[in-house]
Formats: sequence, C-alpha cells, structure tokens
Amino acid sequence: MSMKSDRAPLNIILRKVDIVKQEHMYGARCKEGSSSELPSPRTWGGNIAASPITVRFNQNCWLIKQDIGFLDIDAQAQRDASSLWFNLTEARLAVDLAMTLSARRIDVLILTPYNAQVAKIKADLANRYHNATRKPRILTVDSSQGTEAESKRRVNVMTSRARQLVFYLGKWSYIQSATLQQSSRTLFGMLDHYSKHVPRFVIDPS
Repeated sequence: MSMKSDRAPLNIILRKVDIVKQEHMYGARCKEGSSSELPSPRTWGGNIAASPITVRFNQNCWLIKQDIGFLDIDAQAQRDASSLWFNLTEARLAVDLAMTLSARRIDVLILTPYNAQVAKIKADLANRYHNATRKPRILTVDSSQGTEAESKRRVNVMTSRARQLVFYLGKWSYIQSATLQQSSRTLFGMLDHYSKHVPRFVIDPS
C-alpha cells in the first residue's frame, strides 16, 4: 500500500496539570535511533488502574486500565481541498476519549501534527459537545511549543508535554510499517520501545 493511502494522523491525548508552566513526562526524551532515555515501565503510575475507563465509538469499545496506551483504530486518512491530511474517525475517537477524561475533572490537551486534523477535532467537539463546560485544548505539535519543529523535535514535544497520563491514537499496523520506520525512526523507536516494555501498551478495540 502506498504511503499516501496508508498515512494515518496520530492524535495524542495528554493530561496537563498546569498549562502555563513548563511540564515534563517523567523526564522522557527520545533520541534519533535510540530509546535509551525513555522512561522505564515501572515509572508509570496507576491512577486509572483503580477505576478503568471505557471509551465507545461506533461499534467498538476500548478498555483503558493504565496511564499510558496506544488506542488502535483502523481508519484511513484523507486529504482536504488543500491537500492537507486528516482522519475524521480518529478525530472523533480523540474527542470521545478527551471528554471521558474531562468528565473525571482531568485537564486534557490533544496534540496532532496536522493543522487539518486540529480543525476536524475542533469541529467535532463543537458539534457533539457544544454544551460541555469542561473541554480539552487542541493544538498542533508545533503550536504547542511556539515554533515549527523538525521531525525529531516534534516527537520530543509529543512525549514531553504530559505530566501523568498519555494516550496515542492511530493505526498500529502503520506504526509497525516499513514506511514509518523509514520516515520517522524516532517515532517508531519510541512506540516500539513502549510496546515491548509497557504491558498492554497497545489497546485493541473489542
């Protein structure tokens, strides 16, 4: 399958304790081609373990039992009229997960590399949760750090903004593909590291 048809926007759901001051995710920093500086599995807390979260979307259900995970969803990306990437299915799942966390009085930030994806997420949030009093912030990775970033720095930003919780949304088969390994060794290395060392990191729908 070509890179265009298999490309999948990656949405990151983060809990932010303080959205003004600088934050970190257990000191995580990822170097190109190396996962040696990623946090060990025992670093992650168990805030959700005592009260798991269930996220439902269409006919699928994801049961979240820990503070980090990759929600696997098989949905194809598309291009808008300006040829910008977006994935409406992932956008809707991101909104549902964020609002589920918000209902627990958790401050949430949604990050995505794509401007078009930000627009889709914001539109879905406004359409389905317009009366909600507590809503997530939605930003591109670049805007969250105030500058345009290279690939490696984008991955560092995506993994360094959370204080307690971090969830990734996307197509796991794409994460494991040769396409991603060639185009973003940093992102592949980070997620591959977690899948091998964090139990139940990949959360399949039921």
